[in-house]
Amino acid sequence: MSRNHTTATITVRVTPNAKKNSLDLRSDGTLLVRITAPATEGKANKSLVKYLGKITGVRTSRISIVKGEKSRNKVLRFDGYLTEEITELLHQHLVKG
Repeated sequence: MSRNHTTATITVRVTPNAKKNSLDLRSDGTLLVRITAPATEGKANKSLVKYLGKITGVRTSRISIVKGEKSRNKVLRFDGYLTEEITELLHQHLVKG
């Protein structure tokens, strides 16, 4: 399989209007992403993609929201990556403590 046809999908829960952008793991295993942007006019979604691109090193053009654009629970697609790769990159940036 070509790397270009590989697609990772992850599910996250987003909290907009946070004091700072951060990534945490909830007790139920859900990734919680706190975003400073408000949940209006797609600002939180754009900020989410930008933040995840920054911490994973994945170009934002390869990240898309495939489910939950107007929900706190979202499914994101990372084109050209394996789910295990993205999960590992995200876990390296979890809030410590």
